[in-house]
Amino acid sequence: MDEIDEVKSKRGSMKDKAMTKAITEIYLTRLLSVKGTLQQFVDDFFRSVLCSGSVVPPAVKYFFDFLDEQAQRHDNVDEETLHIWKTNSLPLRFWVNILRNP
Repeated sequence: MDEIDEVKSKRGSMKDKAMTKAITEIYLTRLLSVKGTLQQFVDDFFRSVLCSGSVVPPAVKYFFDFLDEQAQRHDNVDEETLHIWKTNSLPLRFWVNILRNP
């Protein structure tokens, strides 16, 4: 009786493994299909964000102008502090919001 149960459990285990492998292959195919569809959009996005030869986006210019105004408003802000504000705030605030809320 124990041998029969053991054989049945092995068969079930093999069926489960085959089913899991089939599902994994289906998901892999789907994943590759979606990647192919989205790749051009992702490439275009990063090209537009990271391209150094392009004009500064108006939102970034407005934001940097705002930081310049705040530095003038608070007289004790030196150039290095202003540079740190701009350097840290652009990736942390601006691009995170653009990526999160397109």
